[in-house]
This record gives sequence, C-alpha cells and structure tokens, in this order.
Amino acid sequence: MTLYLLIFGIAVILSFLLTLAVRKIALFFKIQDTPDDMRKKHKKPIPLLGGIAPFLAFFVISLGLYFFDLLPKELGIKIVWLFFASLFIMIGGFLDDRYFFSPKFQIIFPVTAIMIVLWGGIRIGFITNPLGGIVYLSGTVGLVLGFIWLFTMSYTTKILDGLDGLVSGIIVMGGLAIFLFSTLTNFKETGLSYLALILVGVFIGFLFLNFYPARIFLGEGGSIWAGFILGALAILTGAKIAITLLVLALPVIDLVAVIFRRAFIEKKSIFTGDRLHLHFILIDKGWSSRQVLFLYWSVAAVMGIVSIFLPSLSKIIVLVAILFVYFWTELFFFREK
Repeated sequence: MTLYLLIFGIAVILSFLLTLAVRKIALFFKIQDTPDDMRKKHKKPIPLLGGIAPFLAFFVISLGLYFFDLLPKELGIKIVWLFFASLFIMIGGFLDDRYFFSPKFQIIFPVTAIMIVLWGGIRIGFITNPLGGIVYLSGTVGLVLGFIWLFTMSYTTKILDGLDGLVSGIIVMGGLAIFLFSTLTNFKETGLSYLALILVGVFIGFLFLNFYPARIFLGEGGSIWAGFILGALAILTGAKIAITLLVLALPVIDLVAVIFRRAFIEKKSIFTGDRLHLHFILIDKGWSSRQVLFLYWSVAAVMGIVSIFLPSLSKIIVLVAILFVYFWTELFFFREK
C-alpha cells in the first residue's frame, strides 16, 4: 500500500510540475488554441501541448519502475514499445498544433503508432465469450481487432476533447477501473496495477490546470495519446476490453453516431467539425460546462465500477441499455428543432 501511495503521489506531483513548465513553453512560442464562432467558446487563446506533461510523467515513472525491477521484464519491454509509439503520436501532435495539418495527414501519426505497438506484441490474443469461456484468436484476427480497438480509443478521446477537463476526467475513471480490476479480482497483476495508477495520477496532476476554466489544453497529441494509452493498458490487462469500453461507452457511442450521420445521412467528410456531439448539444441546450462534466464523469465512474463485478453477458446488456438511452435522448429531446 505504501508503494502504491508513493507511486500515485509522484505521478500527480510530477505531472503537475511538468504541466506548469509545458504551459510556459507553449505561451512563449505562442502555440495556442484560438477561439472561433462554432466549436471553440473560450474567451481568449489557451496554450496547447498540455498532453506532453502526462505523457512524460507516465513514461518517466513507468520506465523508472522497470529500471528498479518493479515491473516484470516482459511488461517492461512492452512499455518501451509503447513509449516509442507514444512519442510518435506526441511529435505528430506537436507539429499539428504548430502547423495545422489537414485531418487526412494527421491520421498518419496514430496509425503508425498503432502499427508500432502491434509489431511489439501488444495485441488482442483472446476475448471472453459472453456465454462462458474464452475464445482464442488467430494472429491475424488479433492484429486486426487490436488495430480497430486502439484506433477507436485514440479517436474517441480526440473528438471528445471539446470541453475543459472532459477527456482527462474520463481517462482517470478508465485508469481507476483497470487499477481496481488488477488489484481486487483474481487477475491481480501488480505491474499493471502500477501502470494504471500512474495513468490516474498523471491525469489528475494535469487536471489541476485543465479543469474548467482550463489554463492549458491537451492539444492534438495529448487528446489522441490519452485514448491510445488507455486502450493499450486494457489489452495488457488480459484483453479486458469490455471494462474500458463501458467506461467510455457514452463517448464511443457518440463517436459512432456522429460518423454515421456525416457519412451516410449528410454525405460529407467524417472529419468535418460541427457541434452535434452530445457534449456540445448539452452546452447549446443551456447546460453548464460543470454539469456536462459531472454527467460524463458520473456515467464513466458508475460503468467502471459495474464492469468490474458484472459477468460478460451482463456487460453487453448494460452497453445495449446505454445505446438505447443515448439514441432515445438524441431523437426525442436534444436534437429537437
């Protein structure tokens, strides 16, 4: 318990200090997010690049644990692969925040990062059968599902990052769910519980400056990396995809719904920005930023707790229930003219 508290405390403090430093650097070089009339409602330019802070803090502490033999060798090697993949995401994000790449060019960096971790052996080897037992996957199927999973997670948090503190808080909930699963269930993987706790700590440290009203934003790289690293930890935790999926159920469903609407109903690019994501709709309907945060964080927290203790079939039932409520809400209330 003492080591857990020490790791958590270091993660929070280091991330907070790095966030302060990154904010000053972003201000100095004027790498900022400028408000516009459609999606960006903040009153003045806000520094970007914030995701660099939790990224650095996470890997400094994780690789430090590996160096001091507190992580199994196999897990430590995968952390090294994750570091290089994450570094590629952060470099791409930095360049995008600085030079404003097109969406079609932006996608190169997360796709390459995903290929790196798949090459490094971080892939889905099996899934739990809702009716009982385990289904082992072939190498090709595991690679394809791993790619789809990591890409979906990366772009869920990227698109969700439209409200101060929203993504950071969701990642905290997801990390806590993985931590509790790793410590309270029969899985009991100490190394992964350390990594999950580090993830929670670094995003709490970042939230001190990212909570509404934010003094710094995650930026392109940070918003993609947040989902990417949580998705990777879900794979490492015995392919417990369902736990993480339930935590992010609301934003994932919203992502799929918006992509479907853009591609098949409005017949336009899926990369086109608008204010038809649920969190924007709530804001436009008069909800405060704090109320929207409370809704998303509460759903994520409840789903995280529920997912740990429910059997697989029940998790699917809960996910279907969330899906039904989401579309009922959109159809009959929030998108009424």
